[in-house]
Amino acid sequence: MLNFFSKKDHKLVINGNQELILENKETVLNGALRHDIKFPHSCKVGGCGTCKCRLISGKVKEFTDKSYLLSKQEIAENYILACQSMPKSDVVIEIPN
Repeated sequence: MLNFFSKKDHKLVINGNQELILENKETVLNGALRHDIKFPHSCKVGGCGTCKCRLISGKVKEFTDKSYLLSKQEIAENYILACQSMPKSDVVIEIPN
């Protein structure tokens, strides 16, 4: 029987050299922190923009509108807020220096 509600974990690759598994319904930021990855962050609720990162590949569900924190150029370059993004597939991100 096919289960349309099955839980699926997703792989997260950070800066091309750190690979980890995110649990179902876990944000990019929470998963990285759970794996002791040093990830820039401050508020964890989409209010500061400190956790912005570039989505290189994959799909995420974004919980809030990021346009009030990110520039039009950053949005065009596929930046996301890690604290407000839940993977819907395996994802690759790049954290800016």
